[in-house]
Amino acid sequence: MKQFFENEPVIFSTGGGTPGRLQDTIQNMNQAISLGADVLRSNVAMTADKKIILYSDDVFKNQQMLKSGFVSLSLTALRGMHKQFMSENADDDECEDADGIFPELADVLSAYPGQRFNLNFPDPSAETVETAAVIISELNADQLILASSMHGRLIKKIRSLLPETPTTFSFPGIVGFYALYRSGFLYFFKKFAADALVIHEMIGASFIGSQGLIGEAKKRGMRVYMLNVNAEDQTRRFQDAGADGYVTGSIEMVLQALGQSRFESRG
Repeated sequence: MKQFFENEPVIFSTGGGTPGRLQDTIQNMNQAISLGADVLRSNVAMTADKKIILYSDDVFKNQQMLKSGFVSLSLTALRGMHKQFMSENADDDECEDADGIFPELADVLSAYPGQRFNLNFPDPSAETVETAAVIISELNADQLILASSMHGRLIKKIRSLLPETPTTFSFPGIVGFYALYRSGFLYFFKKFAADALVIHEMIGASFIGSQGLIGEAKKRGMRVYMLNVNAEDQTRRFQDAGADGYVTGSIEMVLQALGQSRFESRG
């Protein structure tokens, strides 16, 4: 068993793990840990000035930023663009750490030695993965990270650069696993390189998060973590289906649905 899965993680948090704290900042990560997060999940990108940063999915509401792309903007420019966007669009009840937006990977890993992370690489750039891998290795964090990407070639690169780091299926890998499951051919595949599935309940019209598929993944030694879990009935449904963990922006809601307290989740 890889070290990441020792003391099995259940709660994967995004932002501060509570409604109103949507961004992945060090301040919000502190909040998520205090609420009971086992794993901090964030996206990884490289800026124009070669900074490796973390960010939440929520930043994609900023269409100007999405159009420009992280790689075309410096870290200072990104932070300024986000501050401007928040001043024009944020609700009054949002508790944002505007100055801490887009923290650098090295700073986050240094701030939380021993903390587990699920790092997702949406950018198809191999340079982003290569640079992040150097930082992760230098800070001895390779066994504390579950690496994800929708791009299969990046998953392969992560496995070659960080052999002790567990990885998830890429998006084509998820589709392929589901196709094998639906066709019945999964029976002939007893082992996969991926250590985990991190999936939505649905992909298009296809019901991925079923008890049957989750069970087949677990038979092959993989963990299954469900994305965007933000309702109690949804949490209980995934629990009944056999999911190992839940990616959520509402930690206390998930713990309540599971019948746990934040203290039980930490120990």
